[in-house]
Amino acid sequence: MSDKALPAISVRIPAQIRRLYGMQSVEQVRATTVSGLIAVLEERYPGIGERLLEPDGQLRRWVNLFVDGEDIRSLEGVATQFQDGEEVYIVPSVAGGGEVMEKKCQFLAVHPVLPVRNVRSAIDYYVRRLGFHLLFQDRVEEPSAKPPLYAGVGRDSVELHLQWHDEDSFDVVEKLSLRFAIADIDALFADYQQQNVFHDATALRETAWGTREFAFYDPDGNGLTFYCDLE
Repeated sequence: MSDKALPAISVRIPAQIRRLYGMQSVEQVRATTVSGLIAVLEERYPGIGERLLEPDGQLRRWVNLFVDGEDIRSLEGVATQFQDGEEVYIVPSVAGGGEVMEKKCQFLAVHPVLPVRNVRSAIDYYVRRLGFHLLFQDRVEEPSAKPPLYAGVGRDSVELHLQWHDEDSFDVVEKLSLRFAIADIDALFADYQQQNVFHDATALRETAWGTREFAFYDPDGNGLTFYCDLE
């Protein structure tokens, strides 16, 4: 079978993997299965196959791979077959992966994954209220038909990921607590004060552990603390 007869797949590549291998944000691949798709990516970018797959050819436990929003672990794993025009999104987890080592074991970044009930609303909050900008999101080809399940937002050197969770079970999902080191904490406090994001108890205060900080929760209950060290 010629390559042109194989299903055409759009593969969304997250920023941290793009930087490591010099990839495009969207890679166009022709393949019949997930394992075939990864084999094509390995030919283009040697080493990415080892990052995504265990030695036995199964998906590494800290890597998530979605086909049109469906986790392949709930389908047929790496044997999952494609239909022409489907979209694949690769989502590495925040933790895990000691077996896959970078050159000289260099850690490049960590990107917290915040649980949210509505990714589109969370993007709007972080962009419009908190001054972040959108880095990527899945399902961009069909924004009205299929709301995004995963996205990334960034501000300066900070990158956060937003992952959808079902609202019916959201109460039992563990929320995150993040601390952001800020160059000018007073300026940021004044800025956010105008954005209607504070809670009644939000205040800029000096702490016993030597910081000046303020905090509040995002609409999904994730704790956000902004601080600078006292001189």
